[in-house]
Amino acid sequence: MAKQKLMLNRLGEILKERGVKNQFLADKLHLTKTSISSYVTNTHQPSLETLYQIATLLNIPVTELLDADIQVYPKDEPRKQNRKKKTE
Repeated sequence: MAKQKLMLNRLGEILKERGVKNQFLADKLHLTKTSISSYVTNTHQPSLETLYQIATLLNIPVTELLDADIQVYPKDEPRKQNRKKKTE
């Protein structure tokens, strides 16, 4: 069974567009360059607090860091189930 990622981020894409190096974020956030690299490659995902800190440093909304393909459902709207109905 393939491992599915629940959330992807666009950090690598945004850093490349802006010419920002991983080491800059690592220094500002007091994290290792390896941690930032794992976020950039989507090997690991940053906490919500770290996402907020990254967005603040880059002067962008947090939502810009998130993958556009993520679907968000309003609280009162039920999610559609992708289950096949059993036929009798």
